[in-house]
Amino acid sequence: MVTITATGYGGFGLVRETLPEGFSYSGSSLSDVSVTVDGQTASFVLLGDRSFTYTAYAPDVEGAYTFTGVVKDADKDERSVGGDSVIRVGAEPTPTPTLEPTPTPEPTSTPSPTPSPTPSPTPTATPSPTPTATPSPMPTDTPVPEPTSTPLPEPTPTATAAPTPTPT
Repeated sequence: MVTITATGYGGFGLVRETLPEGFSYSGSSLSDVSVTVDGQTASFVLLGDRSFTYTAYAPDVEGAYTFTGVVKDADKDERSVGGDSVIRVGAEPTPTPTLEPTPTPEPTSTPSPTPSPTPSPTPTATPSPTPTATPSPMPTDTPVPEPTSTPLPEPTPTATAAPTPTPT
């Protein structure tokens, strides 16, 4: 069922609706003398009526169908019929999901752990040095050389002139 609300058309007006291909007009809330149907076009004469309804049968084929219409006032000025103009026949299409951003959670404060004292290692006793025996010098097996004799030069005889005493 289609509901038409018409205002501002004066004392006389006309609504002309074009039904989508496959639809057929069935009836109206107006008197039959106020309605003319020619193919896919239904015309409704208004004599002070502000609102009326009409019924149309839909085709068996699923899909979206668009209705169009005009309103003529007493001065024959035309305006488009506004409002919803598309009808869906059959199952609703599966909507395409709209991706919405995933909110980034606000960081939460995490308490810092209270530092606990770190145990110091217990000192261990350092052993006192123990004396180590140092060996005394030991004779070595190195042969000691035997003393050798070196000939000394023999004194060279020298002559010294001495006055020889003369006998007197």
